[in-house]
Order: sequence, then structure tokens, then C-alpha cells
Amino acid sequence: SSSSSSSSSSSSSTCEFGWYLNHSMGDFSIEEYFYPEIIGGVGSPIIDNIGPPVERQNPDGSPKELIRNFPFCVRCLEGQCPPGHYRPQCDWTVRSPANHQPCTPCGIGCPTDGFFRQPCLGFTEEFDSTCEPCTIGSCPAGFYRPLCPAASPPPANPPCVACRLWCGVGRQAVGCDGSTSFDDTVCEGCNGTCPSHQYISGGCDAISPAPICSDCSTSCAAGQYISAACTAVLDTQCSPCKTKCDPGYFLSGTCDGSATEDTTQCLPCRSQCGVGEYRAKQCLGSETEDVSTCLSCRTACFEGQYMSGDCSNGTSSADIECIPCSVCGPGTYTTGGSCDGNGRSDNVTCVPCTSNCSAGQYLDGFCSGDGRYDSVSCTDCRTTCAVGQYIFGSCSGLDAFDTTYCPQCAVVDTCPEGQYVANKCTGTTTSDTAACVDCAVQNCSAGFYIENGCVGTTSQDSAVCTQCAAGGCSAGQFRPTCNGSTYTNPECEFCTIGSCPPGHYRATCDGSGSEDAACVPCNTGGGGAG
Repeated sequence: SSSSSSSSSSSSSTCEFGWYLNHSMGDFSIEEYFYPEIIGGVGSPIIDNIGPPVERQNPDGSPKELIRNFPFCVRCLEGQCPPGHYRPQCDWTVRSPANHQPCTPCGIGCPTDGFFRQPCLGFTEEFDSTCEPCTIGSCPAGFYRPLCPAASPPPANPPCVACRLWCGVGRQAVGCDGSTSFDDTVCEGCNGTCPSHQYISGGCDAISPAPICSDCSTSCAAGQYISAACTAVLDTQCSPCKTKCDPGYFLSGTCDGSATEDTTQCLPCRSQCGVGEYRAKQCLGSETEDVSTCLSCRTACFEGQYMSGDCSNGTSSADIECIPCSVCGPGTYTTGGSCDGNGRSDNVTCVPCTSNCSAGQYLDGFCSGDGRYDSVSCTDCRTTCAVGQYIFGSCSGLDAFDTTYCPQCAVVDTCPEGQYVANKCTGTTTSDTAACVDCAVQNCSAGFYIENGCVGTTSQDSAVCTQCAAGGCSAGQFRPTCNGSTYTNPECEFCTIGSCPPGHYRATCDGSGSEDAACVPCNTGGGGAG
């Protein structure tokens, strides 16, 4: 089939209209490059073999015929240009590697007046726009058709434009028959006049050539005055009377519409008050009477304020102003004037309160800012505590309270029996020094007692062994023997009386013994008394 295409195409050296002949491709495969969208003519390529076909294999192993220098037809680009450009038709007789025509700017203007030129949109144009003659005239009466200038011709034949139709009262428009390129309307006088008490209010045109007369107005509306008399073509002219004056004036008089001048006038309001007075209310210019009001100037302000401004000569428009005096903040107190409302200046001075004391002291008190003196003082921190406590902490002089306190000692005044309170907390130490310590004497020998023994409440070890007293009691008493563990010399005790079993009697106590009287068996011998 390749040979038949080659023979049928070799006689042709051109493409169809809108295509160009490409003759510069290198070796390529027909299967790869023979696409219908780029093939012109009858759908087959133009073959112009320069050498014999070269056999190569396709991917599936079948032979592939490659043709060297295979020219073919390619479709030319159409349009696709920016506005104001066109793309000329390609030369389909030229054998070229690329013969797409570039975008070319369209022409601007026309050689002479009287032409219009359609714009180039750049979409599909293949030729430059041309100048077409504009129509001259050919409009209905009352219209004209504008000229087409060569420098900026319109994009289409210009439409008809309406001529001037109104020339003013008392005049009529003549001309403009539709045959010209400009408005040739001419304003001419009206055919006729009105009586002296009337004016031309209409007519004088193509519909009513004769004038329409209307009576002149003899007055204006309320609030206006006659500013111009009635003329042949204009009614009586009215202008508004004044409705407002400048500040400091009030409006006097009225306009009823019959006067030929503004009968209102601006009169000055009162500008001076008496000594010690000010103008509390002033004229703004819209009032119809003097509304100025004088009031007495303020002579004092409230406490905590001072007076500012001058209100003594009667020309001021404001009263004395009350300005708050300075307010001192926390940590300060006020000095200077009292700021009682009678002063003319802020005479309050804020002074810092005490903020630093010596070591061992604290800042006692607080300055709220509204006081008249320094209410903060330096107070000594505690240096002693109660007995049984010790002092903890210290005062730097910068704190607002006493930063020392008195913790309770672990041992206050009582220890277990056999011990005494050593280094008792007296309230002046800075640490817990008290402790329970065993006494040296815990027991004595028989016949002795522990004098000043450690019962847990003493603050020193003063116990000693002291010999107990023997006897020395009254008749009927005895003194028990010391076992060495008591803390006092035994006291005399009364001997038991009676309380013996039958057949016994109680011996007597003479006060020298160390034991209670014992029960003694009675004597049961003959003749003896029991």
C-alpha cells in the first residue's frame, strides 16, 4: 500500500487550501506519525521517496516500513490572536518545515473622513479589517448622522442622533431635516407676544407655533420676596428670605411674599453680662429673639476641687470650671493646701510614707493616700516570748508585720519522774533548748530517803540521800522505816488499837518504834488476870 500511495502522490507537490506541505521530517514510522488530524488532501500522505525503504521491526516482531524524508500536509492555524490582530492565510504552495502565519496587527484609522472600520477581535480573522464608507444623512426630520473621523473611525455606521428641540421660552427650533452630518437647528423668535401682565409660558414650537400666555405672579410664597419682575418670557422671580443669622445674632421680621426685598434682618444679641456673671445661653443664629441668658459665676467648688477660669468681666461664655485636685495613691499622704474648693490651683503634694525601717523592726500602719500625715511607723519586733517558748524568725525592716513568732518548746516544765528539765525555755532563746535529763540519784539505801528528788518538775538536779529519822513520835504512834525510794522522811503514823483476834491483845506504842503495835497472845496462866 505504501508503494501505491507513493505513486499516486508523487505527481502532487501541493496541499489543499488551509494546509501547508511539511518536507523536513527525518526517519519516522508511518504507524507513529500518520494521524488523520494532520493529514491533508484525500487522507493519504504525499510520498516522495529519496531512498529505498528501510525494513525495521515493530514491537510485536513484525516488519515495520520506515520511509525517509516523508513530506505531508499540516493544517494551518486559524485566528487565535489577541484583539486587534489577525492571522493571514498560509501559503499552501510552499514546501516549508513550518508555515503557520504569525499574528499581524490590524490597521488603525482610515485615510480620510467619512469611513468606519470594523474592529479585529483576533478569533478567526484571516484578513485585515477594511474601511467602509459611512452613510451621510438619511435620517428622519429632527435627527442628524455624525461624521466618521479618519483618526478614530467608529466600528460601525454611526446611528442617527436627535437634534436640539428646545430653545427656551419664547423661541422656536427651526431646521434639522435629517440630511446633514451635524445639528443645524436654528433658534428663532416666537411668532407673537403676550400682554404686559402676562408672559410666554409655552408654545413657539412645531406643535404650537403661537405663544401660550400665562398671568404674571403678583406675590411669592411666605418666606420669600419678589427678586425680579415679570418679563415677556419669564414669570415673577422669587428668592428665599433669610432663615438664619450668624452666631451672636437673632432673626427679626417676617417675609409674607409681597415685598420686593428681604424684610428680615439679623440683630445682635446681648454680648455683655454684669460683673461676676457669664453668658449661660447664647444666640446660635436660628432664634427669632434674643435668648442670651446671664448667670452668676460660681464662687466655690466642692471639697477636693479647685476653681479654674475667669468669669469676672461679664464677657465669658462659660462658668468657672471645677477641676479635681490631685489624688494621692496608696503608700503616700497629702501635704500643702487643703483643696477645700476655694483655691485657684492644685496645691496638693503627694509625699511617700515610710517604707523602710531598721533591722529588727516592721512597718506598722498603712497610708491610703487620703491622709494628711505619715500613718506608717517603725515598731520593734518581739524580742521575748512566754516561758516555755522560743523566738523564731527575724525582721528585715521591710515587712508590714512582725515576722517573728513564738513556737512552743517540746519540753516546757514537766519531765517523767526521775528526770529534771534542763535548759528550760525562758522565752529569750532563739531555739528549743529544753530537754529532760536523768537525775544522778534514782534510789538510796535502806534507812535513807531522796531529798529534793527529781519528780519531773524541777529545772536542776539537787537530789541527795538523807538518813531517815527514827522514832521521835508521840505515844500511840510509830515512824515507818525508809526503804531508800521515797522523796520525804516518813511521817509518824498512829498505831492500831485493838482489832486483834480473840485471845490476843494489842501491844502499846510508845512513839519510839518503827512498826505498828503487834497483836500479842493473852497470858492464859492460873490466877492471872486477862
